[in-house]
Amino acid sequence: DFIQNGVAVESYDDSAEEGVKVQLTDGTTKTHDLLVGADGIWSQIRAQMYNEGPVRGTSKDGKVKQGCPYSGYTVFAGEAVLPLNDYYDVGYNVYIGPQRYFVKSDVGDGRVQW
Repeated sequence: DFIQNGVAVESYDDSAEEGVKVQLTDGTTKTHDLLVGADGIWSQIRAQMYNEGPVRGTSKDGKVKQGCPYSGYTVFAGEAVLPLNDYYDVGYNVYIGPQRYFVKSDVGDGRVQW
């Protein structure tokens, strides 16, 4: 088997000569030539690879989650088809204000992402 669904990676060890040893959450261990970390935004594989700490782990002060510090920004995004006067002249706009900014960009086919 080269793809296994329904069980998560708990940890891995890539120091073995015979390949990557993968410890799964059901208690089994598998050894393979390659481990692809396609396990999403809260990746256990990436967390171990970059020593980020426990998956979804939060620092004691609450400002760092999964190794990423909170920037203080909140993002709202959307996409629309709008007739804009500068659509063909400007592909990317940034409007900067005190502790806020707004970005508008051309995403093709007359669509604008904001």
